[in-house]
Formats: sequence, structure tokens, C-alpha cells
Amino acid sequence: MELRDIAWMRVQWKRFQRVLGGATGVVWLMCCSGIILMGNQEEVQWFWARMSLLFMLASSTAVSLWLFYTAWREMRRLKALAADLRVAQLQAEREKKKRHRGRRKPHDTAPLEPPPVQP
Repeated sequence: MELRDIAWMRVQWKRFQRVLGGATGVVWLMCCSGIILMGNQEEVQWFWARMSLLFMLASSTAVSLWLFYTAWREMRRLKALAADLRVAQLQAEREKKKRHRGRRKPHDTAPLEPPPVQP
């Protein structure tokens, strides 16, 4: 997996959280407004409708909290994975530099020969 893929997935999870927040807000608004508007009706006739709206409000809250937690946990895992990948890339670059640099050639250290004798 590349760093670019991890960044893309993190952006998608953040987008998912924003959409989830908007959808949860709309569900809360609809359920609360339905419960409030039905409050003026006869008590016995609309009891089950109010209870179903209340159940939908509670269940949607629980599901949205679980989804927010799951998205947060996945983004945290991706962040750690990206950090590990960056560290591995930096170590690979350092090793490459070390291998590329290699050992320096020593100056001419060949044993000195005595000069030739001239007759």
C-alpha cells in the first residue's frame, strides 16, 4: 500500500463522517419534530407513532455513534500506517545513500619500490 492510497482513504473516511453527521442531524430533526407535532393529538391514538419515532431516534443515535467511533478508529489506524510507511521510506533512503556513498578510495598506498639502480 502506498502513502498516496492511505491519504486518499483518510479523506474518504473524513467525508463519510461529515455525511454521517448531516444524515444523523436530519434524522434527529425529523424524529423530534414528529414527536413534538404529535404531542397535540389525542394521547391514545398517536401513542404508538410517538413511541416508534422515539425508538427510531434512540436507535439512529446508537448506530451513528458506533459508526463515528468506527470511522475514528479506522482513521487512527491509517494515520499510524502512514507514519510507519514514512519511517520505512526514510530508512530506505538513508540505506541507499550509505550504499551509494560507499567507501572512499584511499590515496595511493602501493608499497614504494626502490628506484632502479643505474650502472
